Parts: sequence; structure tokens; C-alpha cells
Amino acid sequence: MLKEDKTPTKNYWVFGLLIIVASLIVVFSFHHNPAADAERYFLRLGIKSLITSIGFISAGVLLLRSVVLGHGLGHRMLYGSLILFGSMQGYYFLVVLINSMEGQLSFPGFFGVADLILMLCIGLSMVIGLLEDERSKLKKANSELDNFLYRTSHDLRSPIASVLGLTNLAKLETHELKGLKYIAMIEDRVKKLDAVISDILDLSRSTKSLLKIEKINFNTLVEDIFSDVKFDKNSEPISFRYSPDPANLFFADYSQMKIILNNLIYNGVKYHRQQAYPFILVEFIKQKDYVTISVTDNGEGIAEEHQMKIFEMFFRASTNSDGTGLGLYMVKEVLDKVNGTISLKSVLGTGSTFTITLDQSKFND
Repeated sequence: MLKEDKTPTKNYWVFGLLIIVASLIVVFSFHHNPAADAERYFLRLGIKSLITSIGFISAGVLLLRSVVLGHGLGHRMLYGSLILFGSMQGYYFLVVLINSMEGQLSFPGFFGVADLILMLCIGLSMVIGLLEDERSKLKKANSELDNFLYRTSHDLRSPIASVLGLTNLAKLETHELKGLKYIAMIEDRVKKLDAVISDILDLSRSTKSLLKIEKINFNTLVEDIFSDVKFDKNSEPISFRYSPDPANLFFADYSQMKIILNNLIYNGVKYHRQQAYPFILVEFIKQKDYVTISVTDNGEGIAEEHQMKIFEMFFRASTNSDGTGLGLYMVKEVLDKVNGTISLKSVLGTGSTFTITLDQSKFND
């Protein structure tokens, strides 16, 4: 508020110096006068209470009217506490004034406790207000970062699409084997970059989107995902297994659940082993207030030392992996959003089982 005030800073120093000089003059004027007990009493307590009252009430009102400072719970609590404390000090001044004029008015017994409570409220509200300010700043910074990521990722996809188009043209017009090899390498790297950007966009959309909880037919959800996955070039030898049941209904956000299962099933496709009968099995179990969804594959599996880190951002269990390291991180983030958990059982060279648990206790059929 002082920064906004146009009053020169030196004026505050002059005003403070005048108060000190006036105070010293008053003190020495009545210090050796035995007959001035009433005056000393009034100056010692009355003026102090009056100045404190004016100061706290003015501060509370000015802060309340300020458009720069926040008006959250902590701020409103602070402004109200300042005004109440100033009002009590004003009552103290009234008591001192009446008593110094030979009246009889005593302080209520609860006023000391009230002072203590109000001072505690002032201190607590300052802490709450600071936390609210920090939360507001963090929220703004996160929002700006999300917007930056979204816009940057979106803008990058256009030139990537152009590069991929040019590589296709180059393949059609190039007949030299070595040249085709380099073009294929460029195309592969560009596609990987596009996959990373696509995952970042999906993550940004997922974190910003509001949940839409609805009753979901799990059979329809799985059929939808299987239809998409079967177009992948690596999925041809894989057997997709799921036993539909009309009772497989649960409550969640359809788009978020599709992101989760898409990532888990696509991982099973991406990391399947060259073997006789590769498969991906999806199971749905509903027991009382919980739904359990499991995705099992007999693919490469994950080494035990990596299993605690697979849900971290950009973590890849193998240097040979062509994944972005964002898929399982996104699964964990989305599950946190829908109040779900995920666990993993995996044996390297045998396969993996991801198990999702969703709390349905808040919903009724």
C-alpha cells in the first residue's frame, strides 16, 4: 500500500519524528508533577488506546477497500480482526477518558481474553492469507504453463505434418537405396517426435478437462478400444480377449477411462514378444463398492528394479523402447483425478498385469 501511495517517503519520516518529539515533551512535562496523576493516567493509557484504535480500524478499512490485496478467507478474517481489535481499543480509550474525568467505569473481565483471541486471529489470518496468495500464484503459474505447453505443442504439429509429407514425396521420387534408408530414418524420428507432442497434448487436455461422471457400459468401452487398437500394424498376431457381460456397468468419466485403457492395451501391443500365441486379456470384476479392471499380456514384462519407476514422467524401462515415457505417467495422473489406484505385477520375459481399482461407494445404481 505504501508503494501505491503517492505521498513522498520523507513525509512519513517527518511525521514519525514529530510524534517522538511530542511524546518526549509530554513525558518530561508531567514527570515531576505529583498532582498530575490523572493527566499521566490519561496520557499513558488513554492516548495509547486512542492511537491504537485509530491505527487498527484505519488499517482494516483501508485493506478491506484495497483492490490490490486478496479477499479470500484469510484476508477477510485479517481485516475483520483488525477492525474488531481497533474497536476494543476505542472502548479502552472511553473507559480511561471517563475515569480521568473522575467518573467510574471499569474494564470488563473478559476483555483480556478477547484481546488474546483477536491477536491470535490476526496472526492466524496472516498465515492463511499468505498461503492463499501463494496458492493463487501457483494456480496462475500452472495455468500459464498449461497454456504454453498446449499452444507450443499444437503449433509444432503443423511443421511436423509438413515434414512427414515431404518425406513421403521424397520416397516417391528417390530410387537410390541409401537415400531411401536415410529418408526412412528421418521419417521414423519425426514420427517419434510427433508421438511425444501428441502425448503432451493428451496430458494437457486431460489435466484441464472437468470430470463428467456417468454410468459406463464396460463392454462398449472395451469394444471401442479394441476397434482402434486392431488398426495398429503390430496388433495382427495378438489375440484380444474379453468376456462381455451385461452386468459390467460402473461409474466414471468415459473419456478419462478410455485414455487409461488405451495406454495399457497399446503398451501390450507395443511390447509383445515374437511367440506363438501372444494375447492381451481384459477383465472386469465388481465387488460391493469397488470395481477392479485388469489388463494382462504375455509380452516382454518389466524388470523388478524398474517397476517402482514406470509411472514417473519420461521414464523408460529400456533404452531400446520407442515409447515417449508419458503413457503410464498419464495413466497414473488420470487415475488420481478419478479417485482410482493402479498396481503392477510383472515378470521379465513372461508378461505383465496392470490392475486398476475404482471406488464406487459414492454412486448408486
